[in-house]
Amino acid sequence: MLVLADLTSFYVMRALIRSVRDYAALGQWVAEVAETVMPLGILGGWQFAAALFVSLLVTGCYGPGDRRRDTRRLFMAAALATALPLWMTVWVHGLDLVFVQFSITTVLVWVGLSGERLGVDRLVAVVRPAERNAVRTVFLGQDDACRAAMRNRAFTEGSDYRILGFLDTHDPPAPDALGHISDLSTILDRAGVETLVASGYLSEHRFAEVVDIALAAG
Repeated sequence: MLVLADLTSFYVMRALIRSVRDYAALGQWVAEVAETVMPLGILGGWQFAAALFVSLLVTGCYGPGDRRRDTRRLFMAAALATALPLWMTVWVHGLDLVFVQFSITTVLVWVGLSGERLGVDRLVAVVRPAERNAVRTVFLGQDDACRAAMRNRAFTEGSDYRILGFLDTHDPPAPDALGHISDLSTILDRAGVETLVASGYLSEHRFAEVVDIALAAG
């Protein structure tokens, strides 16, 4: 879905540039300026689309979690996709003009990708609400370290994680804990946990136990 949305976004941007440059949608003067800084071939059909796909893939924009909406990754992908077809023109048109073309194209592609992926997120939220799609997550460690980690923006509202609670390494565990860390096997089975987050310090022996139990639980 993301690949199709990205390519659609690219062709929409390409059509908008052509309407301004070739059909003078914003007037003849704007069309002449656009023809200078955005000449024919600057978003060259399938060649740029292929460069954009490769760049998004290389920069991890098709990765899991928040990577698809990371604006810095999207900017790097837009910059790389623009640089791939432009580098040869430096020898023909000079660095100054190519730098202008590179900057404008990169910003346009970045804005288009960011807007498109924001729209994809909105669509996904309607079709499949976040609480259904979020992975069931339990934190492990000392109570204060777990609470601090649970407040991290990576796990708060709108993230890909659904927090079930934490297992305390203290004995007895804190009143708001799901239980002691020794109850991990039971909690995994009972709550259908998909993700474990180690918070604070876990001894090497304790961590090895956690890994063994998690692997055994699948």
